[in-house]
Amino acid sequence: DRLRENNINPWISVRMNDAHYHGDILNPQISQQFAGGYETLSRVRHRPKEEYFDRCRDWAIDEVRNFWLAYIKETFETYDIYGIELDFMRELFCFAPGQENRYMDVITEFVGKVREMANKFEKKYCHKIKIAVRGNSNPVHCLEMGFDIAKWARLGYINMFTCAPRFDTTYNNMPVALWREMLSPYNVEVCGCVETLIGINPHSRDGNNLESALGTCANILSQGADKVYLFNYMEPFYTSNGKSFALFDFADNKNLHTLFTTAGDLEKIQKLPRKNIVTYNDSIPRWQKYEMAYPIKCGMEKPLRSSKLEFVRIVTGYISDNPQITLRLGILEDIDAKADIEVYVNCEKCEFLRVEDCGKPHLTNSRVYCFKVPNISAKDTYVLTAEIYIPKTSRLKEYTLDYTDITIN
Repeated sequence: DRLRENNINPWISVRMNDAHYHGDILNPQISQQFAGGYETLSRVRHRPKEEYFDRCRDWAIDEVRNFWLAYIKETFETYDIYGIELDFMRELFCFAPGQENRYMDVITEFVGKVREMANKFEKKYCHKIKIAVRGNSNPVHCLEMGFDIAKWARLGYINMFTCAPRFDTTYNNMPVALWREMLSPYNVEVCGCVETLIGINPHSRDGNNLESALGTCANILSQGADKVYLFNYMEPFYTSNGKSFALFDFADNKNLHTLFTTAGDLEKIQKLPRKNIVTYNDSIPRWQKYEMAYPIKCGMEKPLRSSKLEFVRIVTGYISDNPQITLRLGILEDIDAKADIEVYVNCEKCEFLRVEDCGKPHLTNSRVYCFKVPNISAKDTYVLTAEIYIPKTSRLKEYTLDYTDITIN
C-alpha cells in the first residue's frame, strides 16, 4: 500500500536456489525444512559436498520444482503484485554436474507454468502481471547451465531479462547489446545489473562509489538496455558487535539519492564525473575460466624482440562533447612512462600526464600511470580500445599491468 501511495507498482523477487550459509546448515537463518533435504535434494549426491554450491537444490527432482511452484502460487494468492522476478543468479547451479543439457526443458516447463499462473491471477487482480528473470550475463553460459532464455522469450513466458554478475563484482563487459538483439524481437525488455561491489579479479574488490557506478550505468544504457538494475543498494549501514559501520561511498545519502535519480538517464549521467573500470565476470560455469583477471604480463616477444602489444577493451558508454578523458594504468613496476611505454586509444596516441594512487574504489596498490585520451577517439562510439606496448628503444623487458580504467570529467 505504501508503494502504491508513491505511484510504484509492487513486484516480488524470488531467489530460486539460494545458497546462503550452506557451509553451516545448522545456522538459524536456514530453514531446517531445507536443511533436512540437503542429502536427498542437493545437486551433488554422488560425492562429498566440498564446494559452496554443492548443496544447491537439484531441479531435476520433481519435489524441488513443486516446492517453488507452491511458493510462487502462495505469493500470488497473498499479494496483489504487478510482476514477479525469478532470480536464477541465486544460484545458477541447478543441476548435477553434466546434467544441465539433459534437463534444460525441465526449467523451461517450470517457467511456462509460472506464466500460466500469472495469467490466472491477472484475471483476479484485473491488471497485467509481468514475469522477469535474472540470469548470467553471458548467453553461452546461460545455455550451458540449462537456461534457454531465448526460448522462454520466443514462447512468450517472460517479459523482462536482467543480465547480471553474481556478487563479487560489477561486470563492465556484459554483452547487453547482444541480449537486446536476441530478445527485443519478442518484446522482452533487457536490463543490465550494477552490483554494489566491484573487483578486477577474484582477489581484489571494493565497494562501488558514485563515479564507478555511474560509469557502469552509462555502459549499460549506451548498449540499448531498457533499464538499469541496481542490486544490493540497500540501507548503507550495518551493525556488528553493537557498532554501526558505513558501507561504501553510498553511506552518504546524497550520493545514494544522486544514483537513484540519475542511473537510468544517460543524458544526466553525461553531465557528471564517471569512471569505467575493467573488471571480470565472477559467475561462470565450473568448467569455464575467468574471461579477464589481472595481472597481465606485458613485454617483448622472443626471439625476434618485436614489441608485444596488449589490448584492453573499455566499454565507457557514449561520451558527450569536449570532456576530459583519462586512461589510467596500474603498473606494478616503476617505469619511465615517457620511454618505456606507448599507449593508443582507438588509434589515437595518448600523452602521458602523471602518476597517482588508485583512489576509490581501491583495487590496486600499484602506481597508476595516467594518459590523456584525445576526444576524437571517443566520437560516435561507446567502446574505447587501448593498445599498450614497450617500444623497441626501451631497456625494459616486461612489466605487470594490474589495473585499467577510463575517467571522464
